Amino acid sequence: MAVKITGILSPVLAIRMSGHLPGLKKEGKWRKICDYLLIYQSDVRYYAVLIELKRSLTEKIKGKEQLMRSLPILDYLLSVCKIECDISQQTPSIKYVLIANKISDKFDKQPIKVKPPEETDEKYEKITLRKLIGTEFAVDKLTN
Repeated sequence: MAVKITGILSPVLAIRMSGHLPGLKKEGKWRKICDYLLIYQSDVRYYAVLIELKRSLTEKIKGKEQLMRSLPILDYLLSVCKIECDISQQTPSIKYVLIANKISDKFDKQPIKVKPPEETDEKYEKITLRKLIGTEFAVDKLTN
């Protein structure tokens, strides 16, 4: 799945999250993490956006779990940066985003259907995540 993020004016660090847990040999739910991490600065604020990509929203429970389990990787990366750069950066505003191509994999047979909203916010355990449907978004949709 390819997604295009528009409207970012400053440099962005995009990290593909697969392969960041090589020490865990045994398969299990603790190895399930999100697809991407975006870190960027907008005005004076830093953002860290954890992104999970899915074909449809019917897989959303699995995606929510992957987003929630990715926070320790972000914490680790921030700790390494603080040690290496010897600076105390402000903690970034952390956002969780679940992006899907469509709502369902099922074939829609109804002739007229109300179009669902492109974005919704949802609380899942300890996190609030934004669900988006589509393949191209402005960065504001991810963070606001």
